Amino acid sequence: PRRTTSFRDVPAVSVPDTSKITQRLAAFAESEKGASASGRALAALKAANAAVETEGGTGAGSDSRKDLTQPRPRKTRAQLESAFWQRQADAVGAKPTRAWFALERGLRGYLRSLKKRKETLETAFSLQKQNDELRGLLRQYLGADINDELLVPPSALI
Repeated sequence: PRRTTSFRDVPAVSVPDTSKITQRLAAFAESEKGASASGRALAALKAANAAVETEGGTGAGSDSRKDLTQPRPRKTRAQLESAFWQRQADAVGAKPTRAWFALERGLRGYLRSLKKRKETLETAFSLQKQNDELRGLLRQYLGADINDELLVPPSALI
């Protein structure tokens, strides 16, 4: 992201002798060839203000402008990322968060009951299958020819 500077951020320069300032600005511009134009201009104004103040040239309100000449400390990439993710984490308020947690608790309970029901149904289906197999075996044994030779056939008892 490009950082722009408004004219209110640029400090005023009090110039007692323009020839000294012009020489300093020319030397400064020569040393700052790789920087952007707005960055060079702002840095040049700050350097000129600092040079004038160190030589004893005090303009109107130079003490109040001194804080503006100090560059603000820039945040590191890690600090910016940390602040970004903190804002993302705090995007939802406390009340909706509590509602979501309550919903999640309710859905977990519902999931538990569904799993229990699934297990119960699986058990019932396996018992039904086993019951069908046993009925088939009973029919097979009751229909055997050997039962006719017995004094009391098993089918008479059932």
